[in-house]
Amino acid sequence: MMALANLLHHPKIDDDFIKGTEDKRSNKDLGRVVALAWLTAEQDRRNGTAELESWARRMGEALRECFPGRAKQLAQGAGAGLRELMDSDGDRDQALSICNKGLLASMEVNRDAFAATGRRLLQLVIEPLAETASTWQ
Repeated sequence: MMALANLLHHPKIDDDFIKGTEDKRSNKDLGRVVALAWLTAEQDRRNGTAELESWARRMGEALRECFPGRAKQLAQGAGAGLRELMDSDGDRDQALSICNKGLLASMEVNRDAFAATGRRLLQLVIEPLAETASTWQ
């Protein structure tokens, strides 16, 4: 649900900086979504589970429960900021740098793995969430 909150909070990359740094807050938060997906995928690989694949369903359920009047709109827009991050080498690199100092410290996640995780997140979570939401009233 932290991933969903960050996706909803950042529908685009803003120039709002983390106090005392030149790091964009949206890059930190959207990067955290990718980092959580990477960690979940690693856990799935090790445990033979499919938690990452359940994110879309669980996010949809949460949106419908918490925001019944806006769930469809929120679900369909949830990936906008992430797509923007994935399309910008500079923002994506900054997000990775922040993550490698925090959630992914000592994991040695490189640019290619981070980008691949972002694409996988879009494919396995964001697109199915938006597609499912298109059927909601």
